[in-house]
Amino acid sequence: NPLFAEQLLAALANAETDAIPATLRGLLAARIDRLGPGERDLLRAAAVAGDHLSSEALQILAPDEARPFLARNMESLARKRLLRYTEQKGVEFPHGLIRDAAYQSLTRRDRVRLHLAFAEWLEDTGGAPRDELDAVVGHHLEQAVINRRHLGLPGDGALEARAGTKLASAASRAYARFDMSAASNLLARALDILPDGHPLIPTATQRLAEVSLPVGEHSR
Repeated sequence: NPLFAEQLLAALANAETDAIPATLRGLLAARIDRLGPGERDLLRAAAVAGDHLSSEALQILAPDEARPFLARNMESLARKRLLRYTEQKGVEFPHGLIRDAAYQSLTRRDRVRLHLAFAEWLEDTGGAPRDELDAVVGHHLEQAVINRRHLGLPGDGALEARAGTKLASAASRAYARFDMSAASNLLARALDILPDGHPLIPTATQRLAEVSLPVGEHSR
């Protein structure tokens, strides 16, 4: 496994291990556990944002006390082959499994906080086409709702309505460009998130029934 070999060599070069872990996931988890607090916060923030993110997004997601040291911590993570720079002056994960390991190391409360912060930043900065922006913002709001539910927190009707509305809006645009698979996925997620009695539910339910036939979801 080339990724296992690369990460093992990086761990050995940084004196992070004196044994070979049994699995790649175990190796990645051990490497993340050995990071300093600032490095770990930066890696986890990047994991919430996605595979590619800008330096501005990192500034927003990093804890206040970590922001003065972002450049230094980023250099360290790049040297350790856990993040790397992109040509667009952003950062990305060398492999999706590294991102998954970093995300799994987050508590659910931190996931809620970071997904909400990133959604707010995306809405404020914009820059992407409206349908793409709605889908991405909707995803992060949806993840905040899902993690709140896993924590057993009381329902937040305003947050659920906001997430479901964004997903339904992205679904309408997917429907308009005849992307029925995307519309079906987005509508199903919107209906799962919208609070009971929300006025969008009847329309979204009817639209989901319409798009389910051409994509073969006859039972739905």
